[in-house]
This record gives sequence, C-alpha cells and structure tokens, in this order.
Amino acid sequence: MKIVLRIGAALVLFVVGGWCTTYLYWRFAIKRAIRTLEELPLSSVDEEDNPADVLAHQRAFDTLMAGGTRGLPYLMEALEHSPRPWLISDMFVQIIHLSTLDRNRQQEDRDLNGCLFRGKETLAVQRQRLENLRAWWTHEGYKHYPRWRIWSSNCRPFRAGYE
Repeated sequence: MKIVLRIGAALVLFVVGGWCTTYLYWRFAIKRAIRTLEELPLSSVDEEDNPADVLAHQRAFDTLMAGGTRGLPYLMEALEHSPRPWLISDMFVQIIHLSTLDRNRQQEDRDLNGCLFRGKETLAVQRQRLENLRAWWTHEGYKHYPRWRIWSSNCRPFRAGYE
C-alpha cells in the first residue's frame, strides 16, 4: 500500500512540477520578448537597420506568436506603461485574430480595430483607446485566456454551451 501511495505522490508531484515549469518558462519568455520590443531602437526610413536589432525583433515577435494567447495578459499589462503602445496593441490584436480564425468575428474585429493605436496620437486619444481595450479585455478576455490551460498556445475561445 505504501508503494502505491508513493507512486501516486510522485506522479502528482511530477504533474504539478511540469505545470509550474511550463508556466514560469512562458512567463519569463513573454515578458522578455515584450521588453525587447519596447527597448529596441526604431530606425527611420532613411536609416539602415542594424542586423542584430532586426534579428532580436524577429525573435521577440516569434516568441509572442509561439506563446499565443498566453501572452495576452502580459501585453495588456505592458500597454499601461509602454513607450510604444501601437506595437503592443498590434501584437495583442494579431494574437486575438489568430486564436479566433474558426468563427465569425465581425463585431469583435470592429471593437478591437477601434482600440488599435495609430502611432502619433494625442495623449487623450491614446488613453481612450487604452480604456476601450481594457474594457474589451474585462468583458471578453476570459474567452481567449483560460488561465489554467498554460500548456496550449492556442487557448481557443470557449464554445457556445461550454461557458
């Protein structure tokens, strides 16, 4: 009987350890990718891009896309203080669009496209767009981000009847 209990405890410990490791890996990878996007220098049209910066930008983008909907709460958090809110909001909306490819989302597209930052905007307009995105996240975000399911980058929205 003791052997069965030990094996059961070892399995539970293994599963919990795996979940925690996966959660921490993605947490740090996504936060690092967001920080990279915020800190990389942006080149002007006349300026040639530094190959190292282009590679770092691509790696950060790839990490966020691989992280999928796991990155949504971190992107929302980053919007609060980001020096480049247009880049963060664009990544947020891209991930939402990729996670909902299998359903009709015209109203959701209208709502989210109204939240996108458009570069050089007044502070009041940026604040309003941030409030709109935050309101959308409060009311609709739970459909795109089931917190406990961190092993899947494609946390699809809940289906009708399963909510």
